[in-house]
Amino acid sequence: MKKITLLLLLITAFGFAQNSVTVDGSQTWNGYVNAFNTSDDSYAFGFSYDVANLKTTLTSTSVTLQPNFAIWSAENTNPSWFDNTTTPNKYIEASSYVENNGLAGSDLTFSANLDAHTINSAYKVVAFIKALDPNNGYATVVNKNIVLTNGMSSFSVSATGAELQSGFIIQYGFSVTGALGDPANETSLGSVVVTENASNDSGNTTNDGVTIDGSKTYNGYVNAFNTADDSYAFGFSYDVANLKTTVNASTITLQPNFAIWTAENTNASWFDNPTTPNKYIEASSYVENNGLADSDLTFSANIDSYTIDAGYTVVAFIKALDPNNGYATVVNKSVTLTSSMTSFSVSALAAELQAGFIIQYGFSVKGALGNPSNEASLGSVVLSSNAAVASVERNSLLNISMYPNPTNNYLNISSDNIISKVSIYNILGKQVKNIQINEKSKNIDVSNLSKGVYMIKYTVDNTVGSSKFMKN
Repeated sequence: MKKITLLLLLITAFGFAQNSVTVDGSQTWNGYVNAFNTSDDSYAFGFSYDVANLKTTLTSTSVTLQPNFAIWSAENTNPSWFDNTTTPNKYIEASSYVENNGLAGSDLTFSANLDAHTINSAYKVVAFIKALDPNNGYATVVNKNIVLTNGMSSFSVSATGAELQSGFIIQYGFSVTGALGDPANETSLGSVVVTENASNDSGNTTNDGVTIDGSKTYNGYVNAFNTADDSYAFGFSYDVANLKTTVNASTITLQPNFAIWTAENTNASWFDNPTTPNKYIEASSYVENNGLADSDLTFSANIDSYTIDAGYTVVAFIKALDPNNGYATVVNKSVTLTSSMTSFSVSALAAELQAGFIIQYGFSVKGALGNPSNEASLGSVVLSSNAAVASVERNSLLNISMYPNPTNNYLNISSDNIISKVSIYNILGKQVKNIQINEKSKNIDVSNLSKGVYMIKYTVDNTVGSSKFMKN
């Protein structure tokens, strides 16, 4: 099976796309070295470098990362690199990456499996997504990254389309930071082996998508902090409506909380006097669903309006709490919402959302207690459901079966109920097939489609579902 590394998840209803990339040796990989002085960690110089000489070994489905040994071999008599033949005066950050500016303007997730992590603990290995601004001296304006460790079985790092602006240079890949490698120690210094994320190809990994849904039960919680020193004061459950979180069928409106000011402005635990609060809060509104454990999870929605006062920070999150560890928050994946964003997406991996954890997704509004007299001027954030995710959530209700996937010539689709029609879209969002079916099953001829990943949308009992398939 030929692997397709760029999966474009089409959200056709809003013209919005999400790109997912994984490890693929058929892509063009670049190398770059940043050198730092060992004496004071100051930056020394940087230069392009051959990927193979970085000891980055590429196959069709894997990348092996090692310390760089070639510089030691070539430069150990060069005073720019060595004080003497066995004492380097520089250490390096060696990056191996794919550059694809076509990824600009869309949300991007870079994920893969971590098959081995035997590299010496003195080296830091990072997976990253970066954006460079060619109109600003090629400054790195976005750097989303995750440190890979030997306790991880996979990783995922994401950036939003609002961050990866058109015109930026988009890169994703890995860096290895540490001492120059002595070739005599190559075996003992170990490596990191990263392999393709199979869920980007075959769908063998369960991926759950959630969005705004007023039919879900939303919970509220308040963490209070002292304004004097930002220290944590206390926390407690709170009614969602009183948080000024308004939940409808497909929208959520988030506002500062005004109820505490009204109820507590004579309480010395909250106010120094009736007009001077001594606390500010983080008010969270969230859905709790432990059935989401053990699956990759993406939480996404559209941002329809963002008029909330600049003194408030609004965050979308996925969290996991460990009930066997005092309900400690052991996973907290989040994205800060801004007025320039039209949507958001935040993800966590199945390896992080372990069975037994309490899984939550939702929003927090952090800032001062709201004075009710200022409610109109303090504004709000209005979010609406991501229609594509909402339709995917319905797939289990539709009881759709689709096989084989990947396919060469025919795709069989069936349901317990009548499938009225099917539409197929390519990775550019262009509809390539639109078929009226009106049967419970249909063998669809896809032999004329080019190799690649497609989205299929189907209508059953006036309900729309969607899925992906690969054409070999």
